[in-house]
Amino acid sequence: MIKPYKPWLIALGVLLLLIITNPSISAFKAFRGRDSYSGLKRPLNLFVASVYKEHSKKFIGFFGNFIDISNNPEVLTTPVVADTIKHDSTVYDTSYHWKPPVTDSVK
Repeated sequence: MIKPYKPWLIALGVLLLLIITNPSISAFKAFRGRDSYSGLKRPLNLFVASVYKEHSKKFIGFFGNFIDISNNPEVLTTPVVADTIKHDSTVYDTSYHWKPPVTDSVK
């Protein structure tokens, strides 16, 4: 009989995964497409996630990804426009099956 995993072992594995995938300041620099570290800061490093700052924008980094968490009023007050995708109303007949042309290749 196989013993079930202990909950603390699973929690330790998840914690270890978060620590390993916590992105570095050089990964943040590459994410922002910068050549230098000027203006880039990591004000908070929690080992499982980090907060990064570039001038007035703030990002949180975890699992190797970055999410913008700055309070940009322009983004917050932009109205959401419903259904901005142009839809094609053309209906195509899919019942037609292509048949190769018959050629007289044997003489």
